Amino acid sequence: MQTHLALQKYFERKKKSSPGFSLRALARRVGVSPSFLSRIMSGKKSIPDNLLKKLARVLDVEPELLAGASPTKRKQKTVVTSPVDDWAISRKETAQILRNWYYVAILEFTTLQNYDGKIETIARRLRLSTQTVEIALREMLSLGLVNLEKGRYKKSDEKIRFTSSTSTHLIRKFHDDILERCQLELRNATTEEEFQKRLIAGVMVTCTPEAAQSAKRKLADCIYEIANELTANPGTEVYHLGAVFFPLTKDDI
Repeated sequence: MQTHLALQKYFERKKKSSPGFSLRALARRVGVSPSFLSRIMSGKKSIPDNLLKKLARVLDVEPELLAGASPTKRKQKTVVTSPVDDWAISRKETAQILRNWYYVAILEFTTLQNYDGKIETIARRLRLSTQTVEIALREMLSLGLVNLEKGRYKKSDEKIRFTSSTSTHLIRKFHDDILERCQLELRNATTEEEFQKRLIAGVMVTCTPEAAQSAKRKLADCIYEIANELTANPGTEVYHLGAVFFPLTKDDI
């Protein structure tokens, strides 16, 4: 996706979460004229690096989405597709469900081909209480993340991303919970059959911070490319697909 199209997508999300937000308000926040910003957002003018950083910060665009988007590439008129192009961006207020890992798992469970529509089935297969599942579904219904049709809950958007340009408590909490689930899998799921169902692997490398930024973008694209392949047909199990990439070395104090 071209950079200006990505910015348009995040601009629309910002407007949904803040009804009074406008192009004029955005221009004021980043210190440019509305007419100049209009040309930027329509793709008629290339985006200076310093302005791109300001727009990404105000619109809450995750850094890896724009990593490697050089001025030269941003001037190109050829549309470059990305695996995340057809994924809807969640409204900011829906991020509250990330406080518990199982909300997202329940959300995905409602799309399973073999889901019988019963809350008890979700509870049994995710090892949760029926009350916990009921509370989660009611909250996600109020947030518009699920619909209730003929007494059956169903995920409202087939593909939705929970994103942020900065490290937030809710996102950290979600990933912390998922890493804990990963630890439990390693410690307790030790049979050959359980081993064959998962992939927990990694490699330790050396690189520069600049190369790391490029790698983050490629990893993000790779995750969503695989996710698109996995969701092309109805599923029967809920999986978590993720990546871990962080520096082990620290600067000397």
